[in-house]
Amino acid sequence: MGARTLTAPGAAAVALWVDAWAGGAAAADDLLTVLAAAAPDTPLVLAGADGAVPLASLLRGIRDADVTVAWPLLPRAGRAVGWPRDVPGPPSPAVLLVGGGGPLLARALLQVGPQGWQLTPTHVGVEALLAEALSPRAGARRFTELLDAAARDLARLGLERAAPRAATPRWGRALMDLPPTTDPALAALLHRIAAVVDALELALADEGAAVTAGEARARAASLHRLHGDLAGLVGAVAVGATMVA
Repeated sequence: MGARTLTAPGAAAVALWVDAWAGGAAAADDLLTVLAAAAPDTPLVLAGADGAVPLASLLRGIRDADVTVAWPLLPRAGRAVGWPRDVPGPPSPAVLLVGGGGPLLARALLQVGPQGWQLTPTHVGVEALLAEALSPRAGARRFTELLDAAARDLARLGLERAAPRAATPRWGRALMDLPPTTDPALAALLHRIAAVVDALELALADEGAAVTAGEARARAASLHRLHGDLAGLVGAVAVGATMVA
């Protein structure tokens, strides 16, 4: 079995709940439930140099690091904006824990590994993530733009038919239950994005109406591009939501 890691939708859900918990708007038990759901095959322990300890130690670690906000990192091939340079290993879905008290600075990276959850200290700037942050309103405009452009592309290819089988709504399931203080506009946008990304993952499991290998490659490239752009949009609006006074 390969190393356990967070999925992208799992990282997004965890970041939203850690952010709410750090701000006093979510209960510790609710956060622990989200952690369990985000990585169901992972031991509910915090893995460290001295061995595994109960996951409640994670909450103490976040408090001790003076974390004020949490952002999802959703890297994809060729693009890993915000990934801390001082964290070893290849970029993978994770949660960046950020502290205030002046300029925002990354304090730790929350990941999932083979032995459980991992809290890795880091001390890097977050300018790249802040530069891409979007408000829910701006995110909704960007969402519409991405769908319009993709629709034209798929219509040109004539390959818009989705795979004829039931979907597994990974993103919709992960983002179904958001923290109670989530901005309604942000929640609505995240649910819309999740529905489209789940449909894209279903479509990517099939070649649709493609007849030739070239058509199949063109269709897959278009779907992968939109999938990555929408995952990036989730990260951008999650960061933007924490910047609202």
